[in-house]
This record gives sequence, structure tokens and C-alpha cells, in this order.
Amino acid sequence: MARLSIVGLLSLWVIVCTAKRGGGGGGSSSDTELNNPTCEKFNDVRNSSLEGVVWTKVGDTEALIIDGDDSTRNVLSNANTGINSRFDKYDAYYYGSMVIVISPPTTGNQSNCGRITTQLAIPDAYLRIGPQTRGDMTRKAYDSNPFYLEFGRWGSCLGSVDVSLTSSNDAFTNGQVWSLASTVAQNGSEMNFSGNLTSTQANLGNFFNVRALSTSLKCPDDFFLRSMIQYNGVSLEGAVSRSNAELNFRIASGAVPTRPGNGSGLLPPIWPEGWVAGGSFRGSSWEKGGFLVLKDGTVMTDGSDGSKPRSVKTIIIAVCVGVAALLVLLLCCWFCCCRRRRRGQKKTDIDGPMTS
Repeated sequence: MARLSIVGLLSLWVIVCTAKRGGGGGGSSSDTELNNPTCEKFNDVRNSSLEGVVWTKVGDTEALIIDGDDSTRNVLSNANTGINSRFDKYDAYYYGSMVIVISPPTTGNQSNCGRITTQLAIPDAYLRIGPQTRGDMTRKAYDSNPFYLEFGRWGSCLGSVDVSLTSSNDAFTNGQVWSLASTVAQNGSEMNFSGNLTSTQANLGNFFNVRALSTSLKCPDDFFLRSMIQYNGVSLEGAVSRSNAELNFRIASGAVPTRPGNGSGLLPPIWPEGWVAGGSFRGSSWEKGGFLVLKDGTVMTDGSDGSKPRSVKTIIIAVCVGVAALLVLLLCCWFCCCRRRRRGQKKTDIDGPMTS
């Protein structure tokens, strides 16, 4: 894991230094710090995963399409639906936090803009790693990768800093979204992996949403990719062992092609030209779920009770229900004991004292 940490730090260092060089011409703006806004603060913010992505229907066939561009059409399929859900409790989960750095272009009017970054790690991030086959279940019909990967934020809400990367969707005709590669250590202690988002069809589970609320009018503060595909230039690398996981990702869209609109002309580019986003995740395994097994260069998992961490609200509700149930049980026991005493007393009064 140490080798990846160095690579990940170097990746973020390059992004940071590139931003600083870009701002050297006329005095760069100060950095904008990302916070983790509450749902109530930005409850009117657009849906981070579906804005601009439209469901279409021809006859009985539904499909997903991006910004009216028919070349991105991805048709729903029932052939493999539900497989990923069945795998869920057996896949290995890692929970931790992530940091994000968004850097301005090195040239042009926005080169003097400051970076957009997280000073503190953003919590509730997770990484899910799963095998291609386990028991009678398989992802191979729609996903040729050596393993399944899903990264994002657990329990995040609209308007918050949100990222999601998902290697495949089991509900579509074109299910594979990423091309992943892996190298497993000979002793099975860890796996290094890398990948690129290569699909040209619309998909679910691959989006990036950051609203920085910059005070500068010339600098963008809205970075939003609703269904990332190949031209968005998304890549990742990482390493996992049974106990720990690391992941670094990069989004370098450059000049995103202008997409046709819905009869109202052309939509503007959906990513500020030249800006680059980078992120880093560090997490630990959830020991009550499935755990990673690396054997003969293959990704497998073992053990699971289907448990996943729950929110504080859920835990409080569970405790209250448990306490209430215990009180009811104690009340029932007390009531039964009282009835038995009354019956015993009544019987004694009727029969009179026993004599030898």
C-alpha cells in the first residue's frame, strides 16, 4: 500500500503545482474551500445524478440518453437486472473519507483563478469491491472486468459534494462502463488496480457534483457531470487489501463537445474548459460484511452477514425500539407474576389453611 500512497500523493501534487503555475501571471485568486453543506441549505440544488439525463421510451423499450444526443442512448434490459443487488452483501466494503482538489487551466482568462479544495477530509465515503462470480451468481454476462468497483458517498444528499464511480450497470444493454486492470501480489496480500471510463453510452452511477460558491464572477464554481462517459476523461488507480483501501481519481474533460439541446438550440459545455479535478480516498474494511480474498490472481470474497454501517438516526431508532420491547416484556412478566399471586391467595382463602 505504501507504493500507491506515493503515487497518489504525486498525482495530487501535480494538480496543485499546475494550479500554482497557472496563477503566476497576474497574481492568482485565493483558494475556495469546499464545505459539506447540509441538505437543508441547498435543498433546491439539481439532482446530481440525473440532471440533463433523459429517459426515453419507444414502444415498450425504455432508454437513457444524455442531452438529446442519440449516440449516447443506452437501452434498459431485464436480462441481468438484480444481479448487482444480490452481490451486495457478499462484496467487500471499505468506509473512510476523501479529499478533492479542482485546479484551473494553465492558460487563458481563468488561469488566475484559485483552486477549489477540501481543507478537511469529507466523511462518509466508501469503496465497494466485488468478484465477477460467486456461487451461482455472475456479472460476466454484462461486465468483462476482472472485478467490480463502486466508489462514492454513503448517505449523501442533493446539494452536497458528491462523487460516484461505478464500473458497470446490470440494468442496461451496454452494462460495462469502465475498463479495469489489476495486479495481485503473489502472496495474496493486496491488489493494485487502475482503470479508465471507456463507455460512450449513458449510464447510472458515474457523476461528479461540486458547488463551491465562489465569490469571483470570472471563476466557475459549479462543476457538474451528470452521466460521465468516455469524453469526460475519467481515470482512477488504487490498492486494496483485506483491511485497507486507497483510491485516487482524475477528471480531465478539457473542452467537452457541445451537445444538441431539446429544440431550444445548443447547450453550453457542461464542464469549464481546462479545469482538472482530482480526488483521493482512504478507508478501512467493514469487518461485519464480506471480506476480500485474493487467490491465484483472482478477486474473491468470503464471509458476510449482509450488515452495513447504519446512520446515527437509524441506530437511535433501533435502540429505542429495543428498550421499548424490553419494557413491554418486563411489564408482561410483572403482570403474570401478580396474577399468579392473586390466584394463589384466592385458593388459600377458599380451601382454608392446610392441617397435618
